[in-house]
Amino acid sequence: MFIVSIIFFYTLPASLIFLQGIGLERLSMNARSTRVVIPFILRDGAVMLISASLSWLLEFSILLPLDIVSITPIAALIIVYLCDLAVHRIFFKHSESRLIRERLFSGGTVIFALYQAFTYIELIAILVSALVSMLVWSFILCAVRRRVEESNVSAQWKNAPLLLISMGLIALALYAWDVAWLTPALL
Repeated sequence: MFIVSIIFFYTLPASLIFLQGIGLERLSMNARSTRVVIPFILRDGAVMLISASLSWLLEFSILLPLDIVSITPIAALIIVYLCDLAVHRIFFKHSESRLIRERLFSGGTVIFALYQAFTYIELIAILVSALVSMLVWSFILCAVRRRVEESNVSAQWKNAPLLLISMGLIALALYAWDVAWLTPALL
């Protein structure tokens, strides 16, 4: 039950995409068409699972005993990059290489998960919640984009501005879960 609560927490109220900003640019790219979402989720899910597992193993078997845990983010980013290249070459031989902005979601999520998880199961739960969050919000923003295209809005507003405004409103709605600002500060 704890794992389900982690997945729910990092998917909706504390979405990695909106609260941490990890993958916002990729989310706006996914909102153009629903056909790109599932292949992206599968490809990046494989990259993130492999690289997070290798990074977790590296951190606890080599870096922690040598007391050089501070290089974990750099090592994790190198592992994410190498895993991304390997997956891309194995499964997508005839396509061009991916842009750096497409790798930011997987790299940022792996680093975030490494620093937030206490166990390997929690690490996997955070990765799954990031992927579920990307899937859910991509479909929602794709629906918003279709509604904007069907409406009688000027051409200046149809492209990015209304999508960005929608993303901002979603982020504000998610921040409503945090009611800490209602509690008066104790002196």
